[in-house]
Amino acid sequence: MIPPTDDADLTTANFHSAFYYEEAGQAYVGLLRTGVRLERLAAHDDAREHRVCRMPASTIWILKLDRASQALQAQTLPEIERLGGLALSHLDVDASGGDGFVLYANYKQSDVAEETHGKNIYGEEPDDVREHYAGMTVEALNYGMVLRYERKQGQTSLRTFSRPYDPG
Repeated sequence: MIPPTDDADLTTANFHSAFYYEEAGQAYVGLLRTGVRLERLAAHDDAREHRVCRMPASTIWILKLDRASQALQAQTLPEIERLGGLALSHLDVDASGGDGFVLYANYKQSDVAEETHGKNIYGEEPDDVREHYAGMTVEALNYGMVLRYERKQGQTSLRTFSRPYDPG
């Protein structure tokens, strides 16, 4: 598999899920890439502030299946990356029509690559937070979003639904 030229950084190529569909008689696979970037697997020895690389927005890669080819070139669905969502995961895919698909997905707007030291933005100590990753605390940074992406007969449409985040 050859990554898309506009999403070629494989240090964050963490695929959450995949789906199969057909379009114009050709078989395709869609891959939902979540850009989780863990810089360390162990907790820090020292809690000094330091630069942390932010995780990139999630994308969806599309691969046309070709048994005669030695490599498959992936391409991204550009509308998805423009949303700027993090932690993309699919909810449901309907590819039953045989010419495209309808994908329902959500973005969990928490950046697991963003480190905090000490209390988080809600005043919670790291030991009191279940979502504690190797020296990092997951911080909700925005509201979540559900999207509906449709690709039929070469045409695409994207709709989103969101509501404000309520930490309580």
